[in-house]
Amino acid sequence: MFSVIIAVYNKAEFIQETLKSALNQTFKDFEIIIVNDGSTDDSLNKIEQFSTSKVRIINQVNQGVSVARNVGAEQARGKYLTFLDGDDIWLRNHLETLNRLIDCFPEAAMYSTGYCYITENKYLRRARHREIASGYSGIVPNFFKSCLPDRIGCTSAIALKKSIFSEIGGYKENLRMYEDTEFLVNVGVNFRIAIDNQVTVKIIKNDNHNNLSNQPVKGNQLGWLNGFKENEIENKHLRRYLNFNRF
Repeated sequence: MFSVIIAVYNKAEFIQETLKSALNQTFKDFEIIIVNDGSTDDSLNKIEQFSTSKVRIINQVNQGVSVARNVGAEQARGKYLTFLDGDDIWLRNHLETLNRLIDCFPEAAMYSTGYCYITENKYLRRARHREIASGYSGIVPNFFKSCLPDRIGCTSAIALKKSIFSEIGGYKENLRMYEDTEFLVNVGVNFRIAIDNQVTVKIIKNDNHNNLSNQPVKGNQLGWLNGFKENEIENKHLRRYLNFNRF
């Protein structure tokens, strides 16, 4: 049912807890694909300590998070792709919640659960979405309006059909930053999205969060914000969301 794609670059301090949270899911029909994106710390050794047929490891020269996720998606056998950053944590019912959401709303292309932010073991706050109650489960009526103040669909909280991922071309490999935001906008302007807003994901805030590349940022990393001009004209909430990101 699910392929869990974990892109890892120098996450030795966190990766074992992340991997345990994926393996301990109550819903068992999944595989895990770990893409080691040229880690220079002890990440690979930490990963290799898990001996289970559910886990496949792909080693590659460091190319950044977008390439790593796309490589994992290409190798995925599941009907639905899920992503888990190498320092985030899933609660045990995460995949079970996504599976139930898929069953209830098959017309959607992407699915998300609620999430919260923590630092180490200190709770910060849960993500907030405009006009989406904490107990809401269903199709998101106005996606971009509800992506403020926090976006629906942080990377570690989503599942989407592998066919949809392929259709939109995956993550933009020329982006070293904001690749997840661009991906989300690309999905949001073209497809319906469903959410079960109970919290099943802990986003760990640390100084190296999502640092999946040791290469410098080059070129115009914000040019993608101008790639949805026609959609902005038609959707004022998309325009507001993009302006928020521009700011």
